[in-house]
Amino acid sequence: MTQSFHGTYYDLLEVRQGSPQHEVTKAYERAKQTYSSDNPALYTVFSEVEARELLKLIEEAYLVLGNTIFRSRYDEILKDPEIQIQDLKFQDIVGPLLSAGVDKQKAHFRPTYQKDSDMEEVIQGEEICDGLFLKKVREYKKITIAKMSEISRINSHYIVALEKNLWSDLPAMVFVRGFVVQIARILELDEKKTIESFMKIYKADVAKKD
Repeated sequence: MTQSFHGTYYDLLEVRQGSPQHEVTKAYERAKQTYSSDNPALYTVFSEVEARELLKLIEEAYLVLGNTIFRSRYDEILKDPEIQIQDLKFQDIVGPLLSAGVDKQKAHFRPTYQKDSDMEEVIQGEEICDGLFLKKVREYKKITIAKMSEISRINSHYIVALEKNLWSDLPAMVFVRGFVVQIARILELDEKKTIESFMKIYKADVAKKD
């Protein structure tokens, strides 16, 4: 997975492979707190670069283990005796499922809501497409977070964080962009405009905190 960690995502979160989802979530929160930059003891063990890399891995682990479909595929992969865990990449786990599954799910889903011409005009003309905008459109189209999570296969934890612009609760930038792509498609938004606007805001806010 990386040069600094060669165990499984379960090892990283310090949780048993058969643990229920709520225990996985608790383990994720615990690991995130342990490796947070706010922990004064952290840099006595790891360098700043190592700590940042571990935090990214923790987010990857929860992206997989916090999603029942991804987790099931990961468990199947772990059964293969020829698999070298250190060479297993995140995209190897979720890539085939995303490419095959999300479009298939969306093909069978059409939001049921009462169209409002004024709201439709607002959506079309909006130039600031941040998380708050995505939430407004999702609620207008009567799509629950649970349903959005089911269709997009994005953990609801990340959907909530994304809609609140809570960047510190989101994984690495490449995953955030992927989330926005999927959500924009489900909400039937202008994909190019939505992604460009969202990522511009995201990058600017993250740069301010670095």
